[in-house]
Amino acid sequence: MTKINFIPQKIPNLLWERDQYEDIILYVLGVYGPMKREEFINNKEKGIKNRMNKNTFHKWAKKLKSNNYISVSREKKHSIYTITNLGVKELVKRLKSYNLDVKTILNLERKTTSKTVALDTQFLNKCEIENKDIMIEFLKLKNEINRDKLSLFSEEKFDIAVLYLTLNHTRFYDYSGSVNISIDDFIDKYCNDILTKDELKWFLRELRMKKITTISFYKLKLAKRGINLYFRSSDQYGCIFEITIQSILRDYYYEQYIYNNKFQEIIFNEICEAVIIVLINKYNLFHKTLEVSLYDTVKYYLLTLLKNLKRKAFIKSFDLYEIPTLILTSEIFDFERLDYLQKRTLFHIEEAYNALLPLEYRENIKYTTEFIQKAMDCDGYNSYNYCLKAHILHITGDYNGAVEAICKAITLDPQKANFYSDYAFFLSWQNKYEEALNAINRAIELEPQEGIYYSDLASVLLSLNQYEEALEVFNLAIKKDPQNIRYYIRKANCLAYDLQRYKSALKVIERTVNKNPKKLELFELYETKAGILLSMKNREAALNTIRKARQLYPSKEIFPNLH
Repeated sequence: MTKINFIPQKIPNLLWERDQYEDIILYVLGVYGPMKREEFINNKEKGIKNRMNKNTFHKWAKKLKSNNYISVSREKKHSIYTITNLGVKELVKRLKSYNLDVKTILNLERKTTSKTVALDTQFLNKCEIENKDIMIEFLKLKNEINRDKLSLFSEEKFDIAVLYLTLNHTRFYDYSGSVNISIDDFIDKYCNDILTKDELKWFLRELRMKKITTISFYKLKLAKRGINLYFRSSDQYGCIFEITIQSILRDYYYEQYIYNNKFQEIIFNEICEAVIIVLINKYNLFHKTLEVSLYDTVKYYLLTLLKNLKRKAFIKSFDLYEIPTLILTSEIFDFERLDYLQKRTLFHIEEAYNALLPLEYRENIKYTTEFIQKAMDCDGYNSYNYCLKAHILHITGDYNGAVEAICKAITLDPQKANFYSDYAFFLSWQNKYEEALNAINRAIELEPQEGIYYSDLASVLLSLNQYEEALEVFNLAIKKDPQNIRYYIRKANCLAYDLQRYKSALKVIERTVNKNPKKLELFELYETKAGILLSMKNREAALNTIRKARQLYPSKEIFPNLH
């Protein structure tokens, strides 16, 4: 039997009886392959009168073509009609509505699947894609993305757009052969004027923002490399990504409850950092250099999740039914990641400074190193990062490294007065007092109203044994900031221990006590006064002052050997 006899003999009667010409055309092309136009229409010369007339065929073929269900090519003087992958899926859907026998439907699906794979393989070969993993990922994507809302895209355009998503899947990042590619490079290499840059951007935007498919796509933006990576919620990456975030969020609430017996505020950054550690270090799911971009994606997902939970929305695939109530009892704090990392670094620097046990010191040093490295990965040109790094190097004994780091901070931001103050501090530790003097004077030039820099200047002058000059500078510090009690304490110490003017030092302390200082400041004033009195051999008066201090803070040690 020749192809000319396929119509109408091989067409199910149901299609003919209902005059479903669209379905007839799709059926023939789907089951029997590409056909010439002549094989669909009546031909008086050959006595063929039981098909469809020329106008009817063109009407329905044009409609099918506009929906990208079929394509048309030329072969010499003949027009050749071919069903597209989208047309195959549409055909199967339509035939099921006719209640045809199961065997017919299964056979058709088997044939169309083979045809689809053959066409996709031909496309991949044309693009010189030989890697099996990339081919499989391409086929998965094509099978999962619903094309109902992509009628503007032809089959060929759709294939090219899906190839871009495939090559930029997160799993292929830093892959052998480095398949990730920027939009511009992809257009030059694969599009051949078929798909434009604007069309590809539209496709990606529709896919992610307007959710033209039921699948969620997550994006990792690598600004430095000029590429974007994608992974979808339905694949391994997406499932582990979502479940990890949800699990850590729930654990975070339970932990707050166990240790505090109450629900405290949520700090997004803490959860984001915990998620990144699990996804990168524990599961090795994402390459380490993706940390910065992954953080933004995790944070966006978390914000969306919590927003939905506040509305008591059902979260699929994980048991979070208790969280909606918990979320309403908690405050939510959100910091920019760099700011958060710097705050955590500073916190652990202070903890390391104040650590009483070696283990506590080592733990905090470890955290400072981890957080400052993340901060520098976030922004390698941020001057404050180098300032913090200088302090870390200083407390670990690398004084030269501390000076080098603070100099880098000054180079990046030469108008920051506090950097010069820190520079003077590090130089003083190396006994470079003249250089320190120049540094702190520069800080004063930049911010002459800040009392702290005058206090720092006085410290350098004391190291140079210039006691009278230091005393004058302490007076300037007090004048600039008369509410800072520590300036009075430092002035009193200078009078007592450097100039041996004990009575003058006591007068400074007594006048300051009369300023109604805060509780901790009053404790420090009593402690200073007691020390001066002991230096004057006035033990009884010192004990009375120590007793006053102990009443303020019974747990604080102050001259423990004196009772």
